[in-house]
Amino acid sequence: KVFDDAELVVGIVAEGAASKYSSKKKIKALEKLAKSQAVGAGGMIWVKYEEGKVSSSVGKFYTDEDLAEWAKVCGAKDGDLLLIFAGPDFKTREAMGKFRHELGTILGLRNKGFYGLWVVDFPLLEYDDEEKRWCAMHHPFTSPKPEDVQYLEKEPGKVRANAYDMVINGVEVGGGSIRIHNQDMQMQMFKLLGFTEEEAKDQFGFLMGAFEYGAPPHGGLAFGFDRLCSILGGEPSIRNFIAFPKNKQGRDLMIEAPSAISQKQLDELCIATTAKAEKTEKKNP
Repeated sequence: KVFDDAELVVGIVAEGAASKYSSKKKIKALEKLAKSQAVGAGGMIWVKYEEGKVSSSVGKFYTDEDLAEWAKVCGAKDGDLLLIFAGPDFKTREAMGKFRHELGTILGLRNKGFYGLWVVDFPLLEYDDEEKRWCAMHHPFTSPKPEDVQYLEKEPGKVRANAYDMVINGVEVGGGSIRIHNQDMQMQMFKLLGFTEEEAKDQFGFLMGAFEYGAPPHGGLAFGFDRLCSILGGEPSIRNFIAFPKNKQGRDLMIEAPSAISQKQLDELCIATTAKAEKTEKKNP
């Protein structure tokens, strides 16, 4: 039923990893990783092919012949570990990508050095099942690929964005897009996202008005400088590269923020609060 209800079923083969995960404890650790916040999957199915035998977390539902067929489809051989995710299309792809990075680190498969690539052809839109409407994958000002404009009205899920991300060592370090510079196209995008013409003009009238004077094609690319520095510094976390790092409570201990503000500042911003200010005593060093 997990497969029958899934929009997407994907698998990854960990070559030669069956013997490394011979114990239930280690397999449980992988299952826990799949469900962790770092990956975000609802669950994971595993199949081990070892010494001519097959074992699996779904062994009671499938025969050895079925699991052997899975190996053929996925390219798994004796000694390999097959890991499968299933579920909603986008969420499953995202979880498998994150899991692949984590597993690669665990198995020591990451090469030393720096390896970069560009990710392109993102979907322009994603469907929100809760709100029952299309949402912008990047932002509502991203232009569609010119050759995909024909799908906007009837098949919006097929439209690709004119957007791009730069990735180094599997980590996104920058991203951007070519913006919409045509008033009619921008209004079509707003309507597709659920805005009425009045709502679009009320919230983005300044932009729609500017288009009347003509706007050239334009775009950009923004880098996460602290993330880039962490990669160059060989650190897994950006914490040591953030100018003003925060603790788990969101406090900046260097500048003691957030801190109490004066009543005059609250009045200027028309903000009222019922919270009582805590008195703190500063000790001289």
